[in-house]
Amino acid sequence: KPKADLTMLAWASRPKTETGECWVAGIKFNEKDHVFRIHGRRYWEFRDRSGRGETGRWELTDVENFPNVVLSWTLAFGGKMPLKAGEAVADVIRANPIGCGYIDPDISPRDQRILAPSVLRHGESDLEAGKGLEPYGCAPIPPWWQCRQQFAGTYDEMWLNEVHPRLPSDF
Repeated sequence: KPKADLTMLAWASRPKTETGECWVAGIKFNEKDHVFRIHGRRYWEFRDRSGRGETGRWELTDVENFPNVVLSWTLAFGGKMPLKAGEAVADVIRANPIGCGYIDPDISPRDQRILAPSVLRHGESDLEAGKGLEPYGCAPIPPWWQCRQQFAGTYDEMWLNEVHPRLPSDF
């Protein structure tokens, strides 16, 4: 069927010969490659060298040994942003609101470990606290996510007056 949706749910398994912190896994479909760099579970931790909680930096913990990692958006970069002083509602990384690993070096809670992404695009640079990455995963993407909003249609005055409550013609 032309232009059909295809849903892929996948796990990346560590090759028996691989002993490092990460490995490469991929999916090939219709001559298109999707290649991932996979890490075991690791966290961002604030490490204070002074012992007073005032100075320090966010660093990644050692990788926990995981033989399999799901290629899910929950383990790709993204997630909820920490609340700033006086804010009542948190914002999210719009490209992946359910992801993990976002750190704001100034306001992320320093007394908590924050899950770091395990699923990255192969060839992408290493993680740095406060530096964003383009999320890269393998699972269905809900229509309200940023990358799908362009296909949601035009909801303008003409739609409201002439088409509502039906979907717009460019949906």
